[in-house]
Order: sequence, then C-alpha cells, then structure tokens
Amino acid sequence: MFTKNTLIPIGILCLSLASTHLKALEQKEISAQELNTIKASVTLLSVDTEETYIKAHIEGAKNIPFDDTFIKIVDKQPWSTTMFVVIYDEQEDDAMDAAKKLISKGFTNVHILTGGLRNWKIEGLPTHTKCRECLKFINR
Repeated sequence: MFTKNTLIPIGILCLSLASTHLKALEQKEISAQELNTIKASVTLLSVDTEETYIKAHIEGAKNIPFDDTFIKIVDKQPWSTTMFVVIYDEQEDDAMDAAKKLISKGFTNVHILTGGLRNWKIEGLPTHTKCRECLKFINR
C-alpha cells in the first residue's frame, strides 16, 4: 500500500523524468559559423515567405514558408525523422515554431540558426539571391 511518504518521491521522480524527456525533444541552436562549416551535410530549411527567400537565402536551403501548409509539405517529403535539420528565417521568430512542429512530428535532430538569416549576414557569410528556380524544389 502506498503512503503519503512514498507517493511524494514517486511523483517527484515522474516529474523529473518527464522534464528530462521534454528537454531532449527541444530544438537546439547552431551558430552561423558552425552551420557554414557543415551546411553541405544537413537539411537546411528556410521558413521565410517566398518573397523574402527570393531576396536572400543561404545557398542550399529549401524554402517551406511557415504557414498553414508547412506540415502538409513536410509530410510529402521522403525525409527521415532522424536527419540533421537546420531551420531558419529572417530573425528566428517562425523558425522556433517550425522546429516545434517538426519535433511534434517525431523529428529528433532539429536545430535553429541562432539569430536567423539576419545574423548570418552580420557574420559576413554569403547568401544566394534572386533565385526563383530554387522554389521549384517542393511540389506544393
């Protein structure tokens, strides 16, 4: 039979385990410099609008605007939920929400570009511009 003295420690243990599990599911951050050295080996997603993406994006990034169709488009892709994903937008606002959506879909290796594209530019790293052809990656 459980007593008050045994239930409290069990409750604390359960909360601790749940907290550890949730932290493991949170997105991680990656710096612009670090991403620049590994970008060829990651799936890089810009969640900016198409207009913003066309003006400037990190070369190799695929554009999936963070809107009502984001998850539907992701679901169409032949992606593994364990692949290394880096998400960014102009300032990091939508990237956080997009990362949470991917994590809720079971993705386990999701990273956010610290400071977004704005910080990438401040670091003096190259961007690709005026690329309407790049938008054809995803069959919407």
